[in-house]
Amino acid sequence: MLPYTPLHYILFARRQERLGASSCNALVMTSANLSEEPIAISNEDARERLAGIADSFLMHNRDILVRADDSVIMEVAEQPLFFRRSRGFVPRPVFIDRSGPSVLAVGGELKNTICLLKEDRAFLSQHIGDLENMAANDFFVASIEYLQKILEVKPQVVIHDMHPTYFSTQWAKEQNELPTIAIQHHHAHLASCMAEWKLDEPVIGIILDGTGYGYDGTIWGGEILVGDYLHVKRLACLEPMPLPGGDAAIREPWRIAYAYLYHALAGKEIDLLLFRNRPVDLLRQMLEKKINTPLTSSCGRLFDAVAALSGGKATIRYEAQAAIELMQSVGDLDVPPLAHECTMPHIPVKPIISDVLKALRRGDDFSRVASRFHKTLVDLFGGMALLARSETGIDTVVLSGGVFQNEILLQHLSDWLRRQGLRVFPNQQAPPNDAGIALGQAVIGQKLLLSGQKSVIFETF
Repeated sequence: MLPYTPLHYILFARRQERLGASSCNALVMTSANLSEEPIAISNEDARERLAGIADSFLMHNRDILVRADDSVIMEVAEQPLFFRRSRGFVPRPVFIDRSGPSVLAVGGELKNTICLLKEDRAFLSQHIGDLENMAANDFFVASIEYLQKILEVKPQVVIHDMHPTYFSTQWAKEQNELPTIAIQHHHAHLASCMAEWKLDEPVIGIILDGTGYGYDGTIWGGEILVGDYLHVKRLACLEPMPLPGGDAAIREPWRIAYAYLYHALAGKEIDLLLFRNRPVDLLRQMLEKKINTPLTSSCGRLFDAVAALSGGKATIRYEAQAAIELMQSVGDLDVPPLAHECTMPHIPVKPIISDVLKALRRGDDFSRVASRFHKTLVDLFGGMALLARSETGIDTVVLSGGVFQNEILLQHLSDWLRRQGLRVFPNQQAPPNDAGIALGQAVIGQKLLLSGQKSVIFETF
């Protein structure tokens, strides 16, 4: 990171004065917090929480009233792609297509933000973070109170995710003075793109992420949706696959690789170096007896499986590490895709996994498998968009979900779709990850109030 404030230069200069010009080439400067906790905003809090981490403290005598993490943004095809929309952009509103009643949307569990609608403006909060500890939960509640205070708005309804155990969902249901509406996770992703681009007509949504609670109670994440704010249909999805150990599998992608191979090979014995000295017998019993193996259509988990199988991370230290390193290994996409089938309603995973195994046995290295996998996803989801257009007559496609933080997939799929005459709209003002779903939730909620409709109409295949 380049120094972006005069203070950074001063710190380097002072250190060099004390220790010599060649003594210090880098300083680590990051948010003042433990992982997954809100940043400290007082000297006392910093001393208490970071005493065992920081080598030194630079104190100040100016109070910080509102936390605001750095924004994280990159450029893809000369357009912005937010990973985190916070300092420098909040509370700048996203302007939506029309004025309406005020609505509060409380987002999801991970990368949480909230959204408050006032007339034709959607105010997304700064990055709140993962609602997995008391400090983050307190920050979430304080952010809701603060945003309502500075905007002088009292919402008419609270919108939340369908997942019953999310802290944001539980908080919403405890607000007895206001009605609440649950919105499906991936529909909110779709609506976030529509809101940004002021789209009102039905669209095809290619919504790819790691986890989202579906209408059927399973974990969604590789979805082809069709609809608008008030009506949505699940047209197709990646074939639901078992996730042995649930959240444990997300932290240990080798488990996902084993489960996906077990499915692809119809339960045949699997002898790969990846699985040696690991409790695969236990995993096999879990898969055979369907014990603690929730089903998922997640594209993020498909990334994990392919990454682990082809030589990437078997266990991870941070979210999406295996998928990120797979993307970073991609070379030229002028490679043959892996075997795949564009079919509805389930998009088969078996051909892809089986072909990865064949490629490895032929000697394809990690980079080549990574390139072929990305090429496969471009062709696969491009083909699914054409099938959706053929079935519905819709030629507008929105792209959302955390997988579209992958700039290779985002740019190549967008280009592929445009060459086929489709109109393509990715997230640009809000992140495609879960930090953007509050925007979609809020606008769906406002549309429901304006229409008098009690809930979203959902259809499935």
